[in-house]
Amino acid sequence: MDTVLESSSVFQGEVIRGDIHILGGDVEQAIEAISVKVCTQVKVETDSGINYSDFVLDAVQVVDTFTIGVGENRKLRFEIKLNDEVPITVLRARKNQCRVWLETALDIDFALDPKDRNYLEVNPLPVVADIIAMIEQSGFSLVKTDVEKGTFEGAHFPHAQAVTRKLSLKVAAF
Repeated sequence: MDTVLESSSVFQGEVIRGDIHILGGDVEQAIEAISVKVCTQVKVETDSGINYSDFVLDAVQVVDTFTIGVGENRKLRFEIKLNDEVPITVLRARKNQCRVWLETALDIDFALDPKDRNYLEVNPLPVVADIIAMIEQSGFSLVKTDVEKGTFEGAHFPHAQAVTRKLSLKVAAF
């Protein structure tokens, strides 16, 4: 299986489109499902320390059960819309720890490699880019970015448990 994206450079809120290429093996096989997930790595702070774990921001099921024949080539089209708050990965920071990727998972018995990972370059929305530029023009520099697991309070967020981006700013003393 191989996931091929129209573009790996996207903006927050944009629709990602691509194709999933599947090549049948030596025997006919039933595929239970194929899903595409938007993932990031989150920092989780607990009393025992800091841990990092993969976190699914969104997911779509591309196809339900089907059978792929011996040596058959199949291409499945998909699209998934990024949330406007998806972490920005294209930032000028001394330590940028924000990563976002699409993970395609094939639900098939005895598969050797049922997952494919494609990293994304997530650019900020124009209004966010303008705010970052104004902060930098005011003499501040972005030191560190990461994604922390936490909660949001507000009606516009679909989940009580969500992900926050932490942007650490320091005055540039150059």
